[in-house]
Amino acid sequence: NVKTKKEKMIFQVEKLILEAKKSYDFDYVAISSAGVVDSNSNKITYTNSDYRVWTGFDFNIVARNTNTKIAMINDANAAALSELVSKKHDSFVSITLGTGLGAGIVYNGEIFQGKNFLGGEIGNNLAFKNQKEKINEGLSFSRFNKKISQKFKIKSKTPSVYYPKLYKENQDFKVLFNNYASKLAYWSFVIAIILNIDHVYIGGAFSFVDDFLFDKAKDIFISMQDDSPYKISFSK
Repeated sequence: NVKTKKEKMIFQVEKLILEAKKSYDFDYVAISSAGVVDSNSNKITYTNSDYRVWTGFDFNIVARNTNTKIAMINDANAAALSELVSKKHDSFVSITLGTGLGAGIVYNGEIFQGKNFLGGEIGNNLAFKNQKEKINEGLSFSRFNKKISQKFKIKSKTPSVYYPKLYKENQDFKVLFNNYASKLAYWSFVIAIILNIDHVYIGGAFSFVDDFLFDKAKDIFISMQDDSPYKISFSK
């Protein structure tokens, strides 16, 4: 859960904006946030349990307090927009793995936000443990890191740096990681074929794992396309 109180976080955001205005002349501040973001009203209408304190917050308050216009978007959609700039693909999904799973969907060069800005909230599907656990929970890389840190006594804010060595030397870790990679590949494939897109980008904390480990998920994803009409690519 977010430990910083909402009031303090708002103060910090406003402070950053006001400090920037001393050195730069700008009309808008762009903010990306976890949760369901209503880009028309600049409000966060829903967040998962890790960010529940933000549900219902109106960022127009920040705009008024700093005398600045604000443009808001969901963080996964922001990641998708950054990938769109590269112009490598015009129909893709950008999956962000952190406290949950967020998806930024791009069709023919445009962000798909869906009704009520819920277009990328795929993580709310009930998928694991007899349909009682959401994808957000089963594929939360933050939860995976916490579980691994506790099980293998890792005292680090970035436990994933130890994963290549653990994978090669510890069978228990290998099983746990392969299970996570399989779930990620499976749900990435399901999402990709339902949306009928040609590429899957993986972002967030999982994208920082060693390439050797990232390729475990990639290889499974690619193998799922055997004997099918799909040719969907997969990358960080």
